[in-house]
Amino acid sequence: MTFGDRIRELRKQKEWRLRDLAEKVGVGVTHLSRVENEHLNYGD
Repeated sequence: MTFGDRIRELRKQKEWRLRDLAEKVGVGVTHLSRVENEHLNYGD
């Protein structure tokens, strides 16, 4: 299980929408979606 998968799993257990979690942690919905889908590029 990836980090993004785990975040999604925990979010769904709480029955939170992506927007709900994004607001709670202070990030944008797009950023959180990229985390869940493993689409972040940190310029390795």
